[in-house]
Amino acid sequence: MNDALRFQVRPGSFTHLTVVELQAGKLYRVLHAAPVAGDGLSPAWQVDAEGAQEEVVLLMSNAPLSEEELQRALAGQASGPVWSNHWKFEKEVR
Repeated sequence: MNDALRFQVRPGSFTHLTVVELQAGKLYRVLHAAPVAGDGLSPAWQVDAEGAQEEVVLLMSNAPLSEEELQRALAGQASGPVWSNHWKFEKEVR
C-alpha cells in the first residue's frame, strides 16, 4: 500500500497544529506537533496495511499541547480554545 495522508488547514487565529493517530479510540501516537506552516500544509504520513481503518484527529490550538491537555482535548474537555476534527479512513481490502 502506497497511500499517504496530508492535511491543509486554515488556522484562523490558531497557531499550533497537532495530529494524532488513535487505535481503538485511544491515543496511539502523536504524528505531528508544531506551529502551523505558512502554507497550512502538514507533513504527509504513509498509511500501512495493518487494520481496517486509519483513525486520525487534527487539533489546532494557540500553544503546544501538553500530554494532559491533549488527553483532555481528545475527551472533549479542553481547558482552553482548541479546535479538533476526527476522521476515520476505511482501508480498502484487496
